[in-house]
Amino acid sequence: MEKSTVYFTDFRCPVGTSQLDKLKKLCVAAGIKDIDMDGKFVAIKMHFGELGNMAFLRPNYAKVVADLCKEQGGMPFLTDCNTLYPGSRKNALEHLDCANLNGFNTTTTGCQIIIGDGLRGTDEVDCADERAVHSGSAADAAGILFHQGARHARGTEQRRAVCSLCKAA
Repeated sequence: MEKSTVYFTDFRCPVGTSQLDKLKKLCVAAGIKDIDMDGKFVAIKMHFGELGNMAFLRPNYAKVVADLCKEQGGMPFLTDCNTLYPGSRKNALEHLDCANLNGFNTTTTGCQIIIGDGLRGTDEVDCADERAVHSGSAADAAGILFHQGARHARGTEQRRAVCSLCKAA
């Protein structure tokens, strides 16, 4: 499997350009329109955030990616996996509650949410290349990794949108 190219941008925008416009351009530059999604499920892997934490991309950013997938005939869904540590994402039910409380729902994102590793975080399937992946994330078209990246510079934290597109094996 070839390595994916990772694209990122900061959130500074010139006058007249929104962050959502900039994100759409980033996804197009990353090659989202080159992926055959017509009639296929598309997993958009992202982090829904812990309760009380603001270190996650907002739902309206996820909607931009989901809408691009739908424009190409794809059936996108957001996915994340449960955590091994105690917290608001330790099982699928609490994880979905956390996502909803942080603003992620079908209205704000334009697609459904599926917790990729099942109710307790133990669901996985084997792939042809001997990898194990979480069963809910095993989309038949593409996987889109969409998350925030952090860079520490001169004691300040700058958040960047990160987008990596990979075709399913």
